Amino acid sequence: MVNFDAQFEVVPVGRDDKDSHLALAVFERAKAMAERQGGQGQPFADELWRLWSQRSPAVGAWALLRDGVAAGHLVATVQVWDYEHVAWINQVELDATDGHPATQEDWDAALRTLDEWVGRANVALVAQGGRPIKRFIMCTPHNPKIFERRAGFRSIRTLLERPVRAGA
Repeated sequence: MVNFDAQFEVVPVGRDDKDSHLALAVFERAKAMAERQGGQGQPFADELWRLWSQRSPAVGAWALLRDGVAAGHLVATVQVWDYEHVAWINQVELDATDGHPATQEDWDAALRTLDEWVGRANVALVAQGGRPIKRFIMCTPHNPKIFERRAGFRSIRTLLERPVRAGA
């Protein structure tokens, strides 16, 4: 467990971690969050379970506990994006869903945890002849200024979408 004197306790739930039993709660939360955002939660959860069961370094998952109760989660995966491996932050739920907003210390603890995970993933990537991950990527339906201010992200591109035409 990682606790940097923050309100949240960041608990790794990898297959070999002491608290791996919390993976079920984390992946259920990840599925529910994907569905709340209009996504397909089950395929996302299935992919997380597949990577988790293989002990893949390409997935990082953590329960964020407050007073021993799941109050958030963090999920990241290694992805190829723009011709390189990146650490894609799939979901961060540090919200004030329980009425206690995340502090800067909470954000910092989550970011340190992600940095440590990337270090471990890089060992595996380099051992397979790949180049190390050098950046995190994420997208959000929320105000990006929050992530710029709280977590040091910067906007790099504009993401566009267009529905597929019927019959295609």
